[in-house]
Amino acid sequence: TYSICAYSLIPLLFVAAMHPLNWAVRIAVAVVASVFHVGESSRTTSHRDYLMVYNSWGLVISHGEGHDNLAQALGLGFCLAYIFGSGLAKLYIGGSEWASPGTLQTILSTFAKKASTEGGPILRPLNHIVAGNVFLACACTCFTLFFECVAAPLAFVVPDHYRILYCYGMLLLHIGIAALQSGAIGAFFLPC
Repeated sequence: TYSICAYSLIPLLFVAAMHPLNWAVRIAVAVVASVFHVGESSRTTSHRDYLMVYNSWGLVISHGEGHDNLAQALGLGFCLAYIFGSGLAKLYIGGSEWASPGTLQTILSTFAKKASTEGGPILRPLNHIVAGNVFLACACTCFTLFFECVAAPLAFVVPDHYRILYCYGMLLLHIGIAALQSGAIGAFFLPC
């Protein structure tokens, strides 16, 4: 059951995006996300899927005329709190050491030892370039921290039409993670 949920979740999320008002699809996404999360968190103690589960069930319980605004507000709030919390955790737990390029270089070098099918980087040559270049590693680290600690929280106060830039920022961040670090991590965070 776990494997079926793990491999069907992202395609199911795309179906849900194409049929946003279909309550049965919303239920299916929430159930599959929940089963996947239970399996994944018990296997890896990963925290990454809580947000997807919260948002999935938020879309189920807020289904109906006039409730989509509530679901969107909750979803935006969950996402921004999660992103900001991720940045704060990096700085609080890792301190200034996390912000140094050496940390990202070590992470990339560790993931480079894995095959792409085992959660390694999709673009291994690019992984080696960034892992071997202090300037590029520093740029990636600074972009990540700026996005998580500064830009994401500002999404609450910027005009609505600028929020699409946050979507592009999240896509860029997670495509970068998939390309440089781990296809699995990058892909599973994209729906968030």
